[in-house]
Amino acid sequence: MSNLLPIPYEVRPVRAKDWIDFRCQWCGQCCRNIEDAVMVESLDAYRIAKHLRNNGHPEMNTGAFYLEYTHAVMLTAGFPVMMLNTAGSEQACVFLKDNRCAIYPVRPRICRHYPFSVEPGGRGRDFIWVLCKDKPFHLTGGRVLVKDWINQNFPREEREFLKREYGFYTRLGKILRGMDEETREHCLRQIVFFWYINYELDEPFQPQHERNIDALLERLAQMARE
Repeated sequence: MSNLLPIPYEVRPVRAKDWIDFRCQWCGQCCRNIEDAVMVESLDAYRIAKHLRNNGHPEMNTGAFYLEYTHAVMLTAGFPVMMLNTAGSEQACVFLKDNRCAIYPVRPRICRHYPFSVEPGGRGRDFIWVLCKDKPFHLTGGRVLVKDWINQNFPREEREFLKREYGFYTRLGKILRGMDEETREHCLRQIVFFWYINYELDEPFQPQHERNIDALLERLAQMARE
């Protein structure tokens, strides 16, 4: 399976045993010029919404988070993905405050993986890793072992989540391709609700995610048959 979204910058494959020249410059440049570049997955939204609720936003939930901080981008596959909003002429992340990330402990997975990105694997591998080379001034001043970076920034919960997501993308795309355009449009509300919004912050994420995905696929299959 190819990337969900085309990567808008130069990358090269890396292996777990590779050492990469990299050091964070604390400059905030990776948080600028990111319009339509940072996808916010449901696990990201769950974590960020809970963080915001516990830090001065008591009414926050996943639905309110997506409404205030993201926007939808429609894919040719027929379903939307939610992208982080930006602000100002520099198209900076809405959470960039005084040149620092205001939600750093719960920043989106794509931000935590930088300067690497993960893609669906093949030949018995769940994932493959690539190095993002769009900001070469970061690729100096230090060295990191790819394996250590993966272990630190890609915990088991996220790996299991992403494997389920990759499988879901394939099944969702197959169902939607079998529908006419009008039926696909009627499905959008169901997709957004079950995939992104229908989460209780005081309940564990994984069981809710599994229930939501199963319920969504069942409903869409029924709509396709009708």
